[in-house]
Amino acid sequence: MIPTCKSFEAGNSQIHFPLTAACSCPLQPLQAELDVFTQRIRALPGYEQFAVTGNAGTMGSETASDARSTSAKILLNLEIIPETDPSVSSNNEKYELNVSENRIDIFATAREGIVWGLTTLYWLIRFGSGNLQCGRYVDEPALSWRGFLLDSCRHFFPAEVIKIMIEQCSLRKINRMHWHLSDDQGYRIESRKFPRLNQHGSWWINPNGTKYGGFYTQNEIREIVEFARARGVEIVPEIDMPGHVTAIVSSYPEVSCSGLPVPVSITGGIHPRILCAGKDSAIRFAEELIEEVLPLFPFRYYHIGGDEAPKEEWKKCPDCQKRMQELGLQDEEELQAWFTDKITEFLAAKGKTAIGWNEVLKSGKVREDTVVQYWAEEGEGENYCEEAFSAGRKCIYSESCAFWANPVIRHVCRCCSSRNIVCRISFFCIKSVFAV
Repeated sequence: MIPTCKSFEAGNSQIHFPLTAACSCPLQPLQAELDVFTQRIRALPGYEQFAVTGNAGTMGSETASDARSTSAKILLNLEIIPETDPSVSSNNEKYELNVSENRIDIFATAREGIVWGLTTLYWLIRFGSGNLQCGRYVDEPALSWRGFLLDSCRHFFPAEVIKIMIEQCSLRKINRMHWHLSDDQGYRIESRKFPRLNQHGSWWINPNGTKYGGFYTQNEIREIVEFARARGVEIVPEIDMPGHVTAIVSSYPEVSCSGLPVPVSITGGIHPRILCAGKDSAIRFAEELIEEVLPLFPFRYYHIGGDEAPKEEWKKCPDCQKRMQELGLQDEEELQAWFTDKITEFLAAKGKTAIGWNEVLKSGKVREDTVVQYWAEEGEGENYCEEAFSAGRKCIYSESCAFWANPVIRHVCRCCSSRNIVCRISFFCIKSVFAV
């Protein structure tokens, strides 16, 4: 089982998991989570007819016992027991799984723990071909953020493919999907407020004249979000700004500094056109765009990007230079810090916490409550990230050397200084992964 449980106390016997289980979960409905568990068990050989009897959230223990005595052979009891001791740090993902001859109990302090308890039960059934070792399994994560990033901009993944990815990650108890939904190569969310983002900005034109791209309807996104939530995965959307916005400024050139037309990009890399930080109209556009996206993702975190934002346009833009003068800013890095804080404050007013790539730290003047995602420092000898993290700023660690599966041609590992040439997939140094 990956990951393994934190502790296990073996009992004296084994049981064979039956084709029917009577469920009791008296504290709150967990029907979606039970449905996921049922679907997973039915995919196992010999369990095609597996069923859970009882209505999650309404079925009491007496009713469950009656069901067990007639058609079911085991009681599956799910209990959420909130932590009442304020001195104890509660971990929503912690759970206890008890397997005995007549019943299986999963105890947790929150819904997330029940999800992972059911996931562990699934693995035990799968690996044991239905045979379960009685005993007490206790588990909680060592890391609260266990995420993967899916880039739907450079390559458009159909919704059903994304669900497959989420399912596989959930089975390994990965609890975050960072969904990259806007970049130079396309804007991937249905926008009813800014329709040209889909009519124009969701597609690029290949050299042979064919069109590539697409976008997810708001209903598709809600469906994916609920699919993920039932599997313990929170989705963190990323709308990158002020850089990596070619698709946006191609659709609405007026929010860039020059206002000149530019095509949606068909190549990767760093592109010069970024949002104008000097125009109030561009700031309002960014806020209104975010406001349309937020209701689709009912979770705490929202990623604002902030990486690889070249400042050449800002240096030439009279609106940006006027803004800097009015605010007393020393350089364009401080202007990006001001822009980042404007967006972060807007998100905070909506009850959201902003995440930005580590470049947002360059000026040293970003709000303290902004979470920083570390991927790579740009210049040799730079240590602005280390200084910020040593001072206590929250960080998501995703260093490119250890974690990124990008298509690359050449990769140099900082951990062991090895150089490897590969085709269409990055090279991972195992030493660097386990050193994290």
